[in-house]
Amino acid sequence: MLSPEDFAILLLCSPTVKRLKLTQCTTPFLDALVITSDRHLCPLLQSLHLTNSTFDGSYLVALARLRATSRHHPGVPGASDDAGLRLITLWKCDRIGAEGEDNIRKLSITLDYVDFNLVR
Repeated sequence: MLSPEDFAILLLCSPTVKRLKLTQCTTPFLDALVITSDRHLCPLLQSLHLTNSTFDGSYLVALARLRATSRHHPGVPGASDDAGLRLITLWKCDRIGAEGEDNIRKLSITLDYVDFNLVR
């Protein structure tokens, strides 16, 4: 199985990825998508699809906020001002809550649920 560190290395070698689908993903794997002052993997990412994944809803909102507002990618082939996260699809994942949903949608990101699990 791929470790979160190996996943980050894989993404480092894939700067033009625009769509990413992750299955049984946990927060350590999503950490690779967090933008920091010295790291911005998948700078062209526009679509994130998570299937059977476990993460905290507030973490996903924070990640979406970082990815939605990062639109300038000097030196990256195919980069444009309309880059940035635009779609999150959650398939068989727990709902992130009404407040989280609203916060993501305020970022002009489409949030789709497919066959979601209700949080009890």
